[in-house]
Amino acid sequence: MLLFKLIHGHIFYDGLAATVPEGLAQGSVVAILVIAIIIAIPRRGIIFGLRKNSSANVVQFVKKYHGYIMSFGTVLNFHYHPVSHRSKSWTLLLETWVFIHGTLTAIIQPGIGWQIFSYGFLAMFLLNQIYQIQISQNKIFMAMLYIVFTFSMYLGFKKDKAYYRATFIPI
Repeated sequence: MLLFKLIHGHIFYDGLAATVPEGLAQGSVVAILVIAIIIAIPRRGIIFGLRKNSSANVVQFVKKYHGYIMSFGTVLNFHYHPVSHRSKSWTLLLETWVFIHGTLTAIIQPGIGWQIFSYGFLAMFLLNQIYQIQISQNKIFMAMLYIVFTFSMYLGFKKDKAYYRATFIPI
């Protein structure tokens, strides 16, 4: 199915992406990422792996009604949404792939967008998504990862010191 979708999407069909503003397409992708994060709360917590019992109603509501937003996103731009997301590893790959895609796309564009996408999506991974991986239980590894992230932010913002840009994606 995935191979068919890739071939079909590149030759014949790209949803409505050619006629719909890019901001709307990005918005549907953001909505899908937010839904994935909410549905994963019982598995990896909200932030730093911490779970809140009060989130159960929100998670249940999103699980019940997320199909509407997913359908909208799929119809809107078929090529942005690869098939189904049942495997936890596949979901994590899709959620982290947006870091790679967003960073590379922003680097190609003029300006400082790469700081927003690179550090913003990496912060999302470090604050939320990494806690579904077993390695997150290793405190030393996690401390080193946060130190490397902080140092890379220092280097990335060395010239303009606008660190607040890293919060645009997570917030």
